[in-house]
Order: sequence, then C-alpha cells, then structure tokens
Amino acid sequence: ELLKTIRNALDQKRLHSERVRAEEDWENTFDAVTDMVMVLDSDHRIIRVNKTTADALKATKEGLEGKKCYEVIHRLSHPIKGCPMVLTMKTLKPHTTEMTVPEMGGTFICSTSPILDREGKLTGYTHTLKDITQSKRLEAQLQQAQKMESIGTLAGGIAHDFNNLLMGILGHTSLMLLDIDSSHPHYNKLKVIEKQVQSGVKLTRQLLGYARQGRYEVKPIDMNQLVQETSETFGRTRKEITIQ
Repeated sequence: ELLKTIRNALDQKRLHSERVRAEEDWENTFDAVTDMVMVLDSDHRIIRVNKTTADALKATKEGLEGKKCYEVIHRLSHPIKGCPMVLTMKTLKPHTTEMTVPEMGGTFICSTSPILDREGKLTGYTHTLKDITQSKRLEAQLQQAQKMESIGTLAGGIAHDFNNLLMGILGHTSLMLLDIDSSHPHYNKLKVIEKQVQSGVKLTRQLLGYARQGRYEVKPIDMNQLVQETSETFGRTRKEITIQ
C-alpha cells in the first residue's frame, strides 16, 4: 500500500509538472504572437491578453485583466459603432473589419471570434488587432506615385500635341518670311512670333523630358533616312498601300 501511495504521488507530481509545462508553453506561444490578442467574456471584460497587447496599451497584462476592451482601446464607456465583437456576440460567428484607432495612432484589422469547448459550449471570445498602419502608409504612397505617373503621362501627351501646333505655327511663319523682306511692315512682327514660338518649343521639350524621365537629345538628322524608315514601316502594314 505504501508503495502504491508513493507511486500515485509521483504520478500526480508528474502530471502536475506536465500541466505546468504545458501552460508555460501556451503562455510563451501566446506572448510570441506579434498581433494584439485578447480573450474576453460576454461582458467585453478582458480575461487575458498577450504581451503585444500590454506593450501597445502601455500597461501590464495583469493591469488590463477585468477591464472592458472598449475602455482600454477606444477610451469609451460603450462599444464603438460597427464593433465586430458586438456582431460576434449576436451571431456567434467570426467577424473582421478595418478600423482607424486615433487613440492608438494607427489603422488595424480587427477580428473577433467565439471560443467553444469540446461540447460546443461558449466559453469566451477572442479579439485580435493587427497593425496595418505602415502598410496603409505605403499603399497611399504607391497610389500617389501612380497618380503622379499618370499626370506625367497626360502632361507628356498634351506637351507633344502642343509642340505639334507650335511646329505648324513656326512653319507658316517661316514661309511668310520667305516672301517678304525686312522693309515689310509685318516683318518684325513675324520675327517676334517666330522667336516666341521657338521659346515655346524649348519649354515643351523640357516638359516632355520631365514627363518621360529624360531630355530630348538635339542633333542633326538625315531626313531621307527618316522618310525611308517610316515608309518601310507603313508599307509593311497593308499590302494595298503603295508608297512613292
């Protein structure tokens, strides 16, 4: 009997040690989660929180226990509008929403879910907050960059069309100057137009350069070669096109 009692005591001690070790392992795992995790009761009261939650709320884990989640997160005496925890309590189903929490200075993905035991009996709720403030900031920066790129593309297209208009004005001005000399009453006015159009051409060239992330390289070009290359390109598009 004594031997049996000793064996039972040793078994009980071993089981107790294993239970303590399992609880410690669970607690370490719980604290290792980088998202804020809370376990709540049906009154929104905190049963347990992980270390990330305590650090984010600048409190101790023990100091948060017994307080209501909306008190420590939103600093309110009632749940916020659209609170997923309220929906989970009504439906006993998980709910997730994105919310901005000014009191914590960021944006979070809030997820709530019921906790059921083996028999399906409700024992509490989980409430997690995933900080997505940095990713939202990066997303906004990307959208701004894409917007600026679109504006640059639009500006480049407008500058290109405007440059074509200026070329038309400059061409006609040059033709008019060929037919008159410096004694003509419109000669100086035409020269002014020519000068101003040339200034506009330089400006649009700069705008095109910025919009397309580079500047045009100004250099002489062989017009015969340009016409030949262009003709060959268009000539291959359709067989019925004839180019002279």
